[in-house]
Amino acid sequence: MSSNPQDAVSDASSNFTITPTDNQAGILLDQKVQIKFVEPVDPELVENNFHLISEFEFTDSNCRFESRMDHSNMGMTMKDTLKMHHMDKYHATGGRFVWSDGNKLCTFTPIHY
Repeated sequence: MSSNPQDAVSDASSNFTITPTDNQAGILLDQKVQIKFVEPVDPELVENNFHLISEFEFTDSNCRFESRMDHSNMGMTMKDTLKMHHMDKYHATGGRFVWSDGNKLCTFTPIHY
């Protein structure tokens, strides 16, 4: 196996599909997200590692929760554990997970306040 992190993402992505697709335009804030896995998965593992954060929240350098937390560069923020913890705590969209098809289909319904 390659030590390149990008290769790991490429290999893993062949084991599941996500809708709506990456970079799809016109997505409503309350649109459901579906993850279809090739094999059954542990729901707890997926739910604990699923983070839905809008591109706007990543690119807004004026964080309304922490003035010292600049997260205007998505690529750099995703590499920084402290910033990702901040993004998940303050900017991630909450929601509800529903599992079906023997734990091969996860539907996440965002909850917006």
